[in-house]
Amino acid sequence: MRAYPLEARRHNATRANVPLTAEQLRVFIARGFITLKSSLPESYHRVIFERFDELSGSIGHFGNNLLPLIPELNEFFEDPVVKGALTSVLGDAYSMHPHRALHKNPPGSDEQAFHKDSYWGYVRRVRNHRPWWVMIMYFPQDTQLAKGPTAVMDGSQHINQRPEDFCQEVPIAGPAGSFVLIHYDIWHRKMKNHTEANRYMFKFEFVRLQPPARAPSATRWRKPRRAPTPDLSPVWRATWNWLAGQGAPSANGKASVHDLSADDESVGINAGYHLG
Repeated sequence: MRAYPLEARRHNATRANVPLTAEQLRVFIARGFITLKSSLPESYHRVIFERFDELSGSIGHFGNNLLPLIPELNEFFEDPVVKGALTSVLGDAYSMHPHRALHKNPPGSDEQAFHKDSYWGYVRRVRNHRPWWVMIMYFPQDTQLAKGPTAVMDGSQHINQRPEDFCQEVPIAGPAGSFVLIHYDIWHRKMKNHTEANRYMFKFEFVRLQPPARAPSATRWRKPRRAPTPDLSPVWRATWNWLAGQGAPSANGKASVHDLSADDESVGINAGYHLG
């Protein structure tokens, strides 16, 4: 019988959650993702990697059974950094969705095309600008660019048109224990693994269960220090206000109804928010 990583459990039991800073929350709202580092010890991530490596070569595809097969993963979701990030975006009342996946990127595997995930278990698209549904992608090993990390299109979560011409690709590379919290609708892909080592990524989904309560005090929206293109400031501001439990902003005269059908999707989206 393998030993349970009790060091990780003790770590989680003695530390308070670490919420996102205001700037980190602005980054998530505008860019659609935020990359963070687990506070768990390196020994924990090594255990998880070794367990994944063992399972991936023994029982084939195991679908949504990751947690029953690897219960040690529960400690990752009790990590104060992970819980703090989730509660900052989803509030205290959130649920882990039953769909989850282990994505293996073996040496020499082909890269993916950019795509948005479908909503597992739903027959229709339920895309929402508000962050009701997010994903965490967790990398238990050092994941350099050459190892084929996941890449996202910066700020593409509200765009349905192919984003390659106006969004920047950002690889999610980092040390063991890195994870990325993403808006469910962001464009992303698997990059090519140019090394001789396996790369694993665990994908878990989380759903907000209640709309945000009104905050006792709220700061005004401002762009993050590094804002993406296209500029969807009306959407970002409305999302910031929504997370603080505030109502939708009043309509203004910065757009016309003709802008709603503009060829540039971002013009139409911004117009919809300006017109109210």
